Amino acid sequence: MSGAIPVDVRGLLVCPRCRGELVDAPGSLVCERCNVRWPVEDGVPFLVDECARPVEPHP
Repeated sequence: MSGAIPVDVRGLLVCPRCRGELVDAPGSLVCERCNVRWPVEDGVPFLVDECARPVEPHP
């Protein structure tokens, strides 16, 4: 199995908090509206609050 989320599934995913767009990032999906990073492991996105992490600002 590839580490990427299948294209047909990826198009259906939205932020579980605000229903906003998720942007692809290395090893995660990011909601820029909520400023939250959701992990993706082996092509499986973990879109549950316990897994959410704040996006660290760039220096």
